[in-house]
Parts: sequence; structure tokens; C-alpha cells
Amino acid sequence: MRPSRLAAAAAALLACACPLRAQTAAADQRRAEVIKLMDAVLADSSDAAARSRLKTAAGRAAASERGVAARERDSLLDEARRARERRDEMNAARERRMGAWEEEFALACSLAADPDTAAEAVAAYERLLVIFPVYSDNAEALAAADARIRGIFFKTVKKHYPYLAEGRGEADSRMLAALQFNRVSERQSLYGGVRSAGETEAQLKKAQKLRGLEAGLKLRHANLREALSLYGRRQWAGAIELLEKELDSDDDNDEALYYLELARTRAAAPGKR
Repeated sequence: MRPSRLAAAAAALLACACPLRAQTAAADQRRAEVIKLMDAVLADSSDAAARSRLKTAAGRAAASERGVAARERDSLLDEARRARERRDEMNAARERRMGAWEEEFALACSLAADPDTAAEAVAAYERLLVIFPVYSDNAEALAAADARIRGIFFKTVKKHYPYLAEGRGEADSRMLAALQFNRVSERQSLYGGVRSAGETEAQLKKAQKLRGLEAGLKLRHANLREALSLYGRRQWAGAIELLEKELDSDDDNDEALYYLELARTRAAAPGKR
């Protein structure tokens, strides 16, 4: 027997109803009631009472779905509002941290430009690498800052300590290490002085440390970008792992904290939304 138009409409209603995460047991029972009544109408489309009950039940089910949908909409809007507020907090914290770092960087640049404080500037530069606030989109800003201060270092060294610049076209890590640890003995060696093995070893260790800090920042930037890429692809576990790794290096990283909270929430949500 072909279904009546009423039964077909009820079937379409059930087929088009979008499943909601916040479905309740009561809503499930109403759907079950509609299906049961639909079967009765399909079995005997002339049963007016069954058709009337189906119409009433379908109306209740539709109203319930609308109520659930409205609650879900309000919940999503509230979640979006909280996420926006949290993102604003993250951005404000980021601006404060970067502002403080840029102030220290400007001071280091002024030290690097003065031959009397250039060695002190190397220590300031090292500290700047240690405390740099890594975010997913500021690797280029770090590279630009690094190029700027190294340019200042090289100009100072080439003008005042040319023996340190011999064979070099930029202020590499070895030059900076020599500037800090061996400036006096390097000057003496120009006139036949002899550097101690201890000073040379200290220079090598300093150069290695500077290179290690630079490589570490590049890796952290790459990991954070990959974490956000995984987050965008809804690969929560991978994103969480990399975000936690960044927080091991910098527990004040608001960007990593923000996305870690979201990733953990979505990973635990029904349907892994």
C-alpha cells in the first residue's frame, strides 16, 4: 500500500531533521512515537484516528526539535562570545609581551652600536633569544630583528675591531662570541699576542649556544604553525601534542594556551566537532 501524503510528509520531516548534539531522551522517545504511528498509517492509510495521532505527534516532535535547535543555537552563540573574549585576551597579552621584548631589543641595538658596550650587547642579544615570545606568525619579525642587530654588530666590529671581521661578510655567531669573550686578547693578537686555549674554548661554546638558541626558535615556530594546521584539519591529538610541547618551552604563550583549550574541548566533545 502506498503511503498517504500525511505519512510521506512525516517521513520527510524525520529525514530532514538535523541530528543535534544536545538531543535528550525525551526527544528520542517522541521520534520513536512518530515512527510507530507512521508504521500504523502505512499499514492502513484509511485509519483517520492513526493519521490524526501521527499529525499531532509529528507536530510535537517538530516543536521539540525547534526547541533543541534554539538551545543549541544559544549555546553556540555563548561559546562564540567566550571564544571571542578569550581571543581578545590572548591578543592583548601578546601585544604586551612583544612590546616588552621590543623595548629590550631597542636597548640591545643601542649597545651594539657602541664599541664600548658591544660586548655587553652580545649578552643582551642572547637573553633576547631566550625570552622571545614565539607565535605562529612572528617568525619573520624575529628574522628581521635578528638581521637588524647583526647588521649593527657587523658595522661596529668592522669599524672598531676589523681583525674580528676578517673573512666574514656578516656578524655570525663566532664573531659575536669572540667579541664578548676575547675582545681584548683578539686586539693583542693583532700585535703578536697569544690567546689562551681557555678563551678560545669559551668562544666556541658561546657560538654553539647562540646557534642552538636560534635553531630552537626555528623549531618552535615550525611546531606551532604545524599545531595550528592540525587544529584546522580537526586532528586534535596531534595539535594537542605540539601545543603542549610549546608550553613546555614557554608556559606564558597565550596563543598556545588558547588553542590547547579549544583542541581539548573539541577532542572531548561528542562527535569530535
